[in-house]
Amino acid sequence: MLETAGSVTLNVSVISGRLERPVQVSYFTVDGSATSTGAIDFTSVSPTPLTFDMNRLFNTFTISINNDAILENPEFFFARLRSLDSSVDVGPENATVTILEEDGDDGM
Repeated sequence: MLETAGSVTLNVSVISGRLERPVQVSYFTVDGSATSTGAIDFTSVSPTPLTFDMNRLFNTFTISINNDAILENPEFFFARLRSLDSSVDVGPENATVTILEEDGDDGM
């Protein structure tokens, strides 16, 4: 995704189980070569609840991307997902988000 996008929206779906009641999952970010401290590339997300209403099979969450003025090679960070209810599996549990320079250059 291009750095100028400002954010990335990730899709989550129910892989197995039935939602006969609302179910919560938790999502959060983990630094990779892109960081959420120092020269900030994205806004870190601490474990945050995401609710699937009854019979809802898809949901999304958004992470902010920082469009800095630093010319860099492509960088990445991770988005992780944890189900807080053992009766339902959601996914993907792990996603790698790659941030590309806005001018399409690979950096250095």
